[in-house]
Amino acid sequence: HPNGTRRLAWAGIGMLLLIWDAVTIPLQVFDFGSFESFFKVISAIVICYWAVDIPICFLIGYKARDGTFEMRPEAIARHYLKTWFWPDVFVVAIDVIITLVVDSGLLVQHKFEASSTSQAGALSVRFARLARLLRLVRLLRARR
Repeated sequence: HPNGTRRLAWAGIGMLLLIWDAVTIPLQVFDFGSFESFFKVISAIVICYWAVDIPICFLIGYKARDGTFEMRPEAIARHYLKTWFWPDVFVVAIDVIITLVVDSGLLVQHKFEASSTSQAGALSVRFARLARLLRLVRLLRARR
């Protein structure tokens, strides 16, 4: 049920992770040195949460326009596919790609003299994480 205790607890965790993202994502354009590993661990936890949230959204009812709660699985799935499924998949995919390619070291920068191209690439990858802030839009819309 959308207003059930488990759903509210899950949403509360999501709210904390959104706050984390809102504070830390803009800061990720900077180098944090020894704190980098801490950010990677928390980032992995955040990615796992949102990846698990996608299938969960197929199971949670929603409030229909007439004020009733829609609990039929087919209607829930259709509603989610029409609303937030693709933005959710897009954001999680960006997170996974960035984590696999950049954070794991698959994208290696030259240790000699960093070219402006590689610096710009690293910066643009960090800015790509800003797409995670799409979740804030979803949260604000959910409040209505």
